[in-house]
Amino acid sequence: MSLPFDIGAAISWALNFLQNIIMGLLKETIFKSNPELAVQFSGAISTLTFLTAVYLLLVLVSSLRKIIGYLIALGWILLILAMTLSIIGAPSG
Repeated sequence: MSLPFDIGAAISWALNFLQNIIMGLLKETIFKSNPELAVQFSGAISTLTFLTAVYLLLVLVSSLRKIIGYLIALGWILLILAMTLSIIGAPSG
């Protein structure tokens, strides 16, 4: 199975895009008097921002996986309970 796009190229494009936005913001605000520092720090900030977003996404997926697991377990327990009660309560004859 091949993907219609290169994941590495997409990640590289996203990081460059984020770095350019951060560099522009830093040049206009914090490092207005020294724009070279904005170029120096924008790469690290964009990489850490991207990694933080990936981490938060993985935490969210992990939490959702746990919730879905509990719902599946509850479903099985309720199904077995309903089957048991219908067997016990069914009129014989």
